[in-house]
Amino acid sequence: MTLAHAPAYTLGAQAGLRRWEPVLAALCLAQFSEPFFAAWAQAQGATEPPGFARIFFAPAMGLLAWAAWRGRAEAWAAMRAAPLLLALVALAFASTLWSIESGATLRRSVWLALTMGFGLYLAWRYEWRTLIEIVAGAVGALVIGSLLVGVLAPGIGRMAMEHPGAWGGLWTHKNTLGGIMALGA
Repeated sequence: MTLAHAPAYTLGAQAGLRRWEPVLAALCLAQFSEPFFAAWAQAQGATEPPGFARIFFAPAMGLLAWAAWRGRAEAWAAMRAAPLLLALVALAFASTLWSIESGATLRRSVWLALTMGFGLYLAWRYEWRTLIEIVAGAVGALVIGSLLVGVLAPGIGRMAMEHPGAWGGLWTHKNTLGGIMALGA
């Protein structure tokens, strides 16, 4: 059961951005799987994705901020319904105080808060049927992206070291590609 109360699609004056909201949610959900940047970093010999990769999460943050502002009552209700998730995020932020690499811990805590917030957004905003369509759209975008990278940029889309020639698609390993594709099956 989701926390959704109102239909995601409305007619009339408010239909502008709301019509595109499920599409934007699917693209943001696809972005949370961190496609392409890890594979690109590995192809360049780096151990972590480049710093500019974080800017690609701005649309997800923007959508989340817009949705939380628009549906303030639902957002607060969703947060009140998940006190253990909020405690987990608070613990992650508090752990920056004793972390050896507090900068990395803080970045990962922000990532955890954004992921949790987006999950709550999906719970309060969409009914199950629409949520399944959003996940299908996200996985569909990732399938198309993986096919394009595998064909057009095989140095990035295919593994070279561990399993030469195996498709990793938008990710660094074939098993990650397989896990994402299994989610969409």
